[in-house]
This record gives sequence, structure tokens and C-alpha cells, in this order.
Amino acid sequence: MSEFVSVTYKCVGSDLKDLFKLYEAFWTNDNNKSRKDDWRYKCCIDFAPIIASLGFDPKQYELHGEVRSYHLEGSTLVIDSVTGYCEQKDFRKCIEARFPTIKVYYTLDDLFSDFHCTNDSSGNYFPTYYFESYRNTIYCKTIEEAATKASQITDSNVAPSAEEISNALDEYYQGYYGDDRYSLKEYEVRDD
Repeated sequence: MSEFVSVTYKCVGSDLKDLFKLYEAFWTNDNNKSRKDDWRYKCCIDFAPIIASLGFDPKQYELHGEVRSYHLEGSTLVIDSVTGYCEQKDFRKCIEARFPTIKVYYTLDDLFSDFHCTNDSSGNYFPTYYFESYRNTIYCKTIEEAATKASQITDSNVAPSAEEISNALDEYYQGYYGDDRYSLKEYEVRDD
């Protein structure tokens, strides 16, 4: 596993007031005048001040990393971050403890070791399978959807299993090494 990994959080709320309060915690820490003169805070927010603004003592938690961007998509707050080694479970648990109407889903992408995981077992907020090439990424929620896409790419009938899809792509691309060569990736689903 790499020293730093990319983690995207999706905070899904049934109560928009709670979602806006959470958004406000990010916005307040992002626009803190005392931090604006410090070059380290021009592009990111540490997790600790956000946790503190939610009423928790950051010293009680393992928090390594920073928020690179955040925005609202309907009733979902999307947070893009870079963290040290792993998904920041304490960060996620503090949000869920402060706002019981909000469920936090995440994906972790470690591109150096080709490790990808999520806690979204339904695939509603993050897809479980995807095809990746140098130029493009195609996301699929189910193995059946991935098999259909693989069938379209290879112009053959591909069975809905990760092994069959990978084999079909390997066979189709045998001897071809261009930028648009697709490979199947799968998120490990974690129940935590």
C-alpha cells in the first residue's frame, strides 16, 4: 500500500438541515481568515479542524490526511481527500455520530498498488466494477453490467464473472498495447 491514497466520501443525508450543517463545517474551516496567509492551507483542509468544529476532540482520533475539495450534489456531500495509508474511519464515524441522519460511504483508490475498496455494497453511490484504460474509465454497478460492456468491447458474448471478463479482454487485446486497452478492476467491498 502506498504512503498516500485517494479517498472519496459521499455523505448521504435524509435531513437536509444536517447535511447543510456538515457542509458549513467544511466551508467555515476552508474560509478561516487566520489560515489564509499560510501557504499550506491554500488548497486543502486538515481533518482535525473539521472534527473539532463538529464537537469532537481531534487528539482522541487517528486522523492523517486532508480534504482537497468538497461540494454538494443534491442531498449528498462529496468530499475528495488524500490520506495517509488508509481510509479515515474515525473521520467517517465522527460525522455519523454527530449527524445520525447521514450515512458516509467511501471509496479508497491506491493507484500504485492497484488496490481499490468501498463500503458501498449496494453500488448505489460507488460502482463495484470498472474498466480502465489510459484514456478512459467506464463504471459498472454489477458484474452483469460489466459483462455486457466487455461483450461490446470485445464483440463477443462474455459470461458475467470477473475471471471470464478478464480472460476475454486479455484474449481480445493479445499483442495490442495501445492507450485504449481496457482492463477490469474490482472494488473490494468492506463491511465496516
